[in-house]
Amino acid sequence: MRRDWKQIARGIAPEIPQNELEGVAAVLQALEEQFAPLRERLPYETEPALIFPCDAAGEELV
Repeated sequence: MRRDWKQIARGIAPEIPQNELEGVAAVLQALEEQFAPLRERLPYETEPALIFPCDAAGEELV
């Protein structure tokens, strides 16, 4: 399944100018192409990574 990275980027940050959007979408597409084969090798039971937001001082927010 191919993602429409321009539409995704527009949805996340609609203030991105059109000329910059082209560059962002190209980079995101290239990253997806590089990581797709790696994703296929992950075992199904592998847990997703967790992200914990931190404040500016690096302290974990609870």
